[in-house]
Amino acid sequence: MFASPGELLALAMVACTVAGCGDSGEPEWLITTPDTVVLYSLSRAEHFGMPSGFDMVYSRRVVIEGESETGNWDLAVFDDTGSFHIFMPGAFAGLDSTSSIIRVEGTPFDGLAEAPRTGYDSAGLAIDANGLYVVRTRTVTDAYGNACHYFGKLEPVKIDGTNGTLTFRYLSNPNCSSRALTPPD
Repeated sequence: MFASPGELLALAMVACTVAGCGDSGEPEWLITTPDTVVLYSLSRAEHFGMPSGFDMVYSRRVVIEGESETGNWDLAVFDDTGSFHIFMPGAFAGLDSTSSIIRVEGTPFDGLAEAPRTGYDSAGLAIDANGLYVVRTRTVTDAYGNACHYFGKLEPVKIDGTNGTLTFRYLSNPNCSSRALTPPD
């Protein structure tokens, strides 16, 4: 059985706590190439029980309707009359979350080396096929007991208005509060 990207990240964080990681003490980037994810629009009844949310901390799709998933995700996908939106948990009544998103202009996916410091939206925003987005995750506790955010970039690969799905590629930084969006050489 193979480990998921999220399980690999968790394992790396634990290993770094025990053995240390390089000169910086930060986990190494085990996943150094973008991965692709398909999410189903939460606004469609036929998608009930399908993954419509994404947990960028552990690189996993999330079925938001599940009771155990009330705060364990960073973004959700909705569509409405042909347009797609990414909503953050804080946009929903009763969910308190610090995850947020920003659109980055004028930079290709591979060229975006660092997450912006400011300008994030904690409710969400409309997305388009030519957009590039940075997600700042919810506040989590890292392997050292520090409260922090993780950063990742995502880019739509296919927005399917007919079927209500969004396919995107993403890359996340495994280091607590580091805004770097490209793995070190």
